Amino acid sequence: DRAVALAASRGWHLAVERERGGISFPNFLAKPGTLPVLDGLGPVGGGMHTRDEHVDLTSFRRRIVLLADLLAAASNLPPPFPV
Repeated sequence: DRAVALAASRGWHLAVERERGGISFPNFLAKPGTLPVLDGLGPVGGGMHTRDEHVDLTSFRRRIVLLADLLAAASNLPPPFPV
């Protein structure tokens, strides 16, 4: 919820998926209804594991800023980059 709110404060939409397949480490930590896990701070892309796999290079900046905002919020510090 905090990540969604921080993204919204910058005018960004952050999609939330309650469940997703895959073998990333957080999938082993989070069982539905037990432990909230934030997974997916990497860049946006598509075509995973195919010849058409791609990444949106502009998404790197947003993800870096969002991570910095999350760390600042957890430390009770102001956002490190202007909003």
